[in-house]
Amino acid sequence: MDVIKKFAEVLDTTISYLMGETENHNVFKDPAVFKRMAEIESLPQRDKECLLLTLDNFIKATKLNML
Repeated sequence: MDVIKKFAEVLDTTISYLMGETENHNVFKDPAVFKRMAEIESLPQRDKECLLLTLDNFIKATKLNML
């Protein structure tokens, strides 16, 4: 559950949305993003952790470049 919680934080959404328990379609405007999140969820734990770290660093770098 920690991985999906991290995804929710990174994507600025809720675990409920990521788990399909709510249908707030405004969170992901691109269906490809949601599809990728579902695929990532099926990866081994270590791979998910590495991917999240990479994603976090990419987002931070992008935000810094926007300053």
